[in-house]
Amino acid sequence: MFNPGGKLVLPRFHDCIGLLRGSGEERAGSYFLSPSWVRYGRTPLQERRRLIKKYGRETGAWVFENMFRHYRQITFIKTLDSGERLKETLVLARETARQLQWDFMVERGSTGRLERLLQGSWDSPDFLVLAPGQRVEESMFYR
Repeated sequence: MFNPGGKLVLPRFHDCIGLLRGSGEERAGSYFLSPSWVRYGRTPLQERRRLIKKYGRETGAWVFENMFRHYRQITFIKTLDSGERLKETLVLARETARQLQWDFMVERGSTGRLERLLQGSWDSPDFLVLAPGQRVEESMFYR
């Protein structure tokens, strides 16, 4: 990728989960959910229902199992401090895990990285800042 002009700032994470987790070790087999993702996205249980509706019970279940075969746990990233919305999304995430017969855990998240990205506080190894004309290399994302 080439940055043709202007300053380009890229988070050094492969998806939004890295921005929300703050820190923490990798969790192999864990599907991460945040309060916003539960409210506005699609949980694995919702995806399973959609596939079954689209392809029928047997084929839909097969497609789901193959799409999600590496997941056996839901990790709910708690990024809000309190309130009914948090409780509601926590209940939905826990119920998703129960119905899929997956393990469930809650992890304290942080919006600090996202806030720093949006506020322009990019002087950290969490962000890659490219000058105009600079080419993006894959190796730049590894610290």
